[in-house]
Amino acid sequence: MLDGPQCQGVVSMAIKRGREGKSLEQVNQLTSMLKLALRQSTVALGLQYLQVAASLLFVVLYVWSTYSPPVPHSLRARMDILLCAIFAVEYLHRLLVLHTSLASRLRMATSWWNLCDAAAFLPPLLEAVLQPFTGFSLGWLDLRALKVLRSMRVMRIGLLASELSSLHLSTKRGAWLAAGANFRLFQLIASIFILLFTTSSVIQLVERIPFDQALYLVLTTLTTVGFGDIVAYTILGRLVILVMICVGVVLIPVQAAQLYSELASRRMVQGTVPKDAATPFVLLSTRLSEIRAFSDLFAEFQAAMEESVLPLSTRMVVLCNRPTYEFTAFQELHERSVTLLEGSAISSEDLVTAHAEKARAILLLADRFTTDAHQEDLSILFQVWACKGYTSNVPLYVQTLRQSTVTQIRPFLDPSQDIVVSLEQTRYRLLALSAVCPGATTLLGNLLRSSDVQPLSVLENKPAPRRWLRSYIDGCADQFCEALLPEHLAGRAFRDVASWLFTTSGLVLIGIVEEGKWPRLRLNPGCAQLPRGCQVLVIGQSEVEVCEALQRPYFGRPSPRGRGAMGAAKPRQAPAASPGEAAAHAAPSGAPAPPDPSPAPSGNECSSPEGCSVVEAVKRTALTEHIILAGSEPSFCPFVRYLRRACSDPHTPIVVLHPTRPLELCEGGVEEAGPVQWVQGSAAEPWALSAAGAGRARALVYLAKDTRPVRSAQATGSSPALVRSTREAVLEDADALLACYGVGEESGARLTHTVVELLFTTSIEFLQPGLLLRGVDFGDVGSRDVRGVPRRSWALRASQQAASVAAGLTEWQANPYYCAGRVTVPALMDAFLCSNFVNRGLPRETLAELAGDGPSGGTGGAALLQIPVPPEHRGKPYGVLFHNLLAEQGLICLGLLREKSETPSSRLPYVVTNPAASAILEETDRVFVLRQPNQDA
Repeated sequence: MLDGPQCQGVVSMAIKRGREGKSLEQVNQLTSMLKLALRQSTVALGLQYLQVAASLLFVVLYVWSTYSPPVPHSLRARMDILLCAIFAVEYLHRLLVLHTSLASRLRMATSWWNLCDAAAFLPPLLEAVLQPFTGFSLGWLDLRALKVLRSMRVMRIGLLASELSSLHLSTKRGAWLAAGANFRLFQLIASIFILLFTTSSVIQLVERIPFDQALYLVLTTLTTVGFGDIVAYTILGRLVILVMICVGVVLIPVQAAQLYSELASRRMVQGTVPKDAATPFVLLSTRLSEIRAFSDLFAEFQAAMEESVLPLSTRMVVLCNRPTYEFTAFQELHERSVTLLEGSAISSEDLVTAHAEKARAILLLADRFTTDAHQEDLSILFQVWACKGYTSNVPLYVQTLRQSTVTQIRPFLDPSQDIVVSLEQTRYRLLALSAVCPGATTLLGNLLRSSDVQPLSVLENKPAPRRWLRSYIDGCADQFCEALLPEHLAGRAFRDVASWLFTTSGLVLIGIVEEGKWPRLRLNPGCAQLPRGCQVLVIGQSEVEVCEALQRPYFGRPSPRGRGAMGAAKPRQAPAASPGEAAAHAAPSGAPAPPDPSPAPSGNECSSPEGCSVVEAVKRTALTEHIILAGSEPSFCPFVRYLRRACSDPHTPIVVLHPTRPLELCEGGVEEAGPVQWVQGSAAEPWALSAAGAGRARALVYLAKDTRPVRSAQATGSSPALVRSTREAVLEDADALLACYGVGEESGARLTHTVVELLFTTSIEFLQPGLLLRGVDFGDVGSRDVRGVPRRSWALRASQQAASVAAGLTEWQANPYYCAGRVTVPALMDAFLCSNFVNRGLPRETLAELAGDGPSGGTGGAALLQIPVPPEHRGKPYGVLFHNLLAEQGLICLGLLREKSETPSSRLPYVVTNPAASAILEETDRVFVLRQPNQDA
């Protein structure tokens, strides 16, 4: 047993060991915490930056020492020793801690970078440590030059890309440049620094010149300037210069080329990407290939924003391919409205970068100028999947090229907020409707596109437009407006409310939108009662005007004689006519309709280079009221399906005018095709138009290609095939223009309606009425142009275009051929796209119903018809005709297709949308009417 002192000693020893164990445990915990802190990315990053700063300071001290060596025990000498000690600690940490095995430690110690590192700090550190005890001194051996090797440390640290956040191969927010570009840039800077500093240090030692002169010699030599005021005299110095030149000539250009490659391949961002909901923006995902098409789309988007619930300051963020310099220049001109962000909606990282979840809407648009429609639609399908997987709260608007893709995309969309349309269906519906109802494309295009038309009082200092142009401009102010039906109108007959609304405000009620799981549009439901809480579709200038008109007191069905006096609003006035024009419109014209300038075909009328054998049956059967198809052969079959639905007569003959026989169409490959005949030739050839019976035809439709090439080889990698296809696209527009001119020469503009589809909106500039009909001057009959001044027709057309643009229209809207409904342009498709986006797909349903292709289209073809003015209404106000047709036949008048009676030389008509009730009807006028769904055409 232990006695008392022994027990006390054992207890004291146990307490001491416990304290030592606790202290050891605390030390271990502290060590673990230190290791954990060193492994943190921010701490490691800070240490790396400190090493770079210490290395640069080390080099600066060396350069200073070349001018004045430091005094022992001075501040510079102590700072030099302190830096050497820091480098030694860091070296031992890497050697003993980061490398655990003997083999890895040996490899690390013998590596080139670490040998240079040790040679830089070890000699002065050994001298400082051993001299107080052993008297060790380097003496005459000056090893300061070894500090040059410390500059290698700067480059080594800079090349540790995984340790510096600025060099991370990622896309972190706030990164200065892309990952690869950061790495290459730092690599180039470090290489130049090492080359200049190392060579200058060696030259300074060998040539015994100041460091600044050595650096001057190296820079002038490396940049091939070579002034010659400072040169190397020793053999060793010249050898160092030669080595520096060889290394610099090879190393710097290679690294500069690598940096340029990284900069060229980095993601481009032009403009500001909104990061919060305070800045409204719409995300548009598309491919940028044609600057004119994108400019038209942006203009239509800006015009649609004026009638949208979104603010006018809504920014368009375009997620696209790498924009060319043309698009970047466009963005700089509209930097407050457009942002170009290189990327794709397929990538979730790009959706995060674009903040897609905060967008007001996402637009996925297929590129109309692609060379492969199937591949483009597949890309849209993948974008739909990516967007719906990323966010489901943002409305999605999708436009495909082909109608077949719509059925594949629709199951993935929310019908309550998402919309999908196809460009193919929109094109063919508009063209088919225009073929059976001349001027329909202009009527619908002006209603779809919101135009802020200025009154005449604002245009006092502008060129005064003619009466027909002023009527056309006033009609462009109307648009489709959707409004909630007031309670006092619920339960009343649609026809009575439509007549009352036109009487009191001059607005046209054309349909109702029934709410439900899927809203249903019904155009002209006749005597059906208006359901409570439904939306009504009205033609007016703004939704505010429509809502105010609907809130007026209802006084019952008005008299069919025109506007009533009770509660009548200020009527729309017809444009004032000049004294010469007043006589022409005071009474209906009694002159008979002009005769058909195309006589009946004779046996020897056709004179083609290959004889008349190209005509199969057209001339022998003397077809009349047939429809001629020309243009792109792949578009014939799908277009004929829409054309047959729009035609009231399913047996309307179709004549295909094409150089080759379309086998699928002519041999019964399309069930809905009906009677089809073929004439060999082109619509640009007068003899072929004569052989196809253009003078007796109902309409000629020129179809453009489904796939459209890009504008230039720059956007496609200079592909020769795409450059060739671009030239073919320009020639395609030339053929369309020749067809439009040729039909006018062949049959006269009054007799044959022609509608051509252009690939480029700017091509409409070459449709000039002054060149139509054998060179007759437009507006200057019997007059000769004066030499040295532009043509009078050109001057007149320029003044009319200036007046139209000043009034609020676009240049293509003011073209006389577009006013006549004879041409469609890509900008019209953009107007339809933006209107669908703003009005939640209502224009799509309206077009389907008008073309007879909707769910309630009924039978009898298109719902939009064109009829002549009844003889009893010639010379009477338009308002009387509106009420009589509505009361007696259930037809709703939408507008007129009128002749330019004040310009006898012009054979091109023009469209007037919803004219004033006081406008006097003429014999040559034709009326756009909307029939009931099951009413015979």
